[in-house]
Amino acid sequence: SRKRPAQPWDGKPVLLLGASPGRRGAARVLEHLRAVLGNVHAELVAEPLGIPNVAEAFDSTGALADPTLHQELTQRVTQLLAHIDAQRARQADAPG
Repeated sequence: SRKRPAQPWDGKPVLLLGASPGRRGAARVLEHLRAVLGNVHAELVAEPLGIPNVAEAFDSTGALADPTLHQELTQRVTQLLAHIDAQRARQADAPG
């Protein structure tokens, strides 16, 4: 069998976020996007996060109004950044 050539999304860390005016917070599109990114071998770093009722989700300063949602977003972004740092460290330690 032939070796598959490297593709642009191979091993790329991805964090899926979505927002919608409805109660599900873009859940359907996030499910589909997760499947597509899996097919192109992207690396999903954390569970997708949907922001429901986007018209009411942010306060007047643009910050997320729901502290729990804000904490979930912060945790996921932190996971993504840690993953990227670890990936870079592995690449720097790799021979050649």
